[in-house]
Amino acid sequence: FMYAIRTYRPDVLLLSGVLHIAQDSMKKTMDQLMESGLRDQVPVLIGGLCAGEYQREYVGADSWAYDPMETVSFCKKVVKEKYGEKS
Repeated sequence: FMYAIRTYRPDVLLLSGVLHIAQDSMKKTMDQLMESGLRDQVPVLIGGLCAGEYQREYVGADSWAYDPMETVSFCKKVVKEKYGEKS
């Protein structure tokens, strides 16, 4: 993830998990983002069956979504804020 963020500079990072045990891997990824100084460079959304407000807080993500349409809405909002109306 760190290499990809540095190299490709994505507008958003999406992490997904089906089981609640996935939250630990998501947390480790977020910790590495913090340690590498990349956390402020990319908004993070967690999704999947295990996503919820508790997991968002635990992981340290910016938002969470249970279904694809919520994910698309988040991504559109991020891109609009970054690039403006014409994006």
